[in-house]
Amino acid sequence: MAAEIKQQGGSMEGERSGLPKPELIHKLEGCTDEVNGAVLIPGEQGVISISSDRSVRVWLLRDSGQFWPSVCHYMAAAVTSMSYTHSTRQLFVGLESGVVEEFSLARDYNRLDSTRVYHAHDKARVAEVVHAGRTGWVLSGGRDKYFHYHCVTTGKRLGGYLCNAWVTSLAYDEEAQYAFIGHPLPPQSSRNPSPPQGTTAGPSPSATSSSRASSSSTP
Repeated sequence: MAAEIKQQGGSMEGERSGLPKPELIHKLEGCTDEVNGAVLIPGEQGVISISSDRSVRVWLLRDSGQFWPSVCHYMAAAVTSMSYTHSTRQLFVGLESGVVEEFSLARDYNRLDSTRVYHAHDKARVAEVVHAGRTGWVLSGGRDKYFHYHCVTTGKRLGGYLCNAWVTSLAYDEEAQYAFIGHPLPPQSSRNPSPPQGTTAGPSPSATSSSRASSSSTP
């Protein structure tokens, strides 16, 4: 669904708070299970969505004023993550099965063509996938505790990192070539009760690791 933020007028609550109020303008319906991600198509009245119902959908705004899917492609497993690069119309989706699949989106947005399959994670949910267009890499993190990155040109794995727990999130600084990996903390009993000097102990529910990606890493 989509919401537009408008200034409130004539509302005592709005006058007191001075904050704009979001107003629902579109609702995209059709997925039969949890929606795990959605991205806008830059410069177009379009949205790409992924769902646990195994669908990848490309929605376009029609003359009727409603969004309707121009593409509804079903994968072999639930779609759990995605990354879209509009300049090259490359779409990468991660699946519950551990696979990352690359698609090319047609210029008229009416077709998705599969171009490559990356067997990135061993039967483990892909929590996050990131396409780094400048380096030509696709990075992913999964519930098998691994962070991997592959070459988009050759499909080969370039390197990876084994975390202490399954990966929940991933962000990538393409200029510095640093990957930031989110994962749960290990159980309290397995942690050092006396943290080393310079660290702060606290009841944090998660942890973030930083790993530098390099094309010269050993697969």
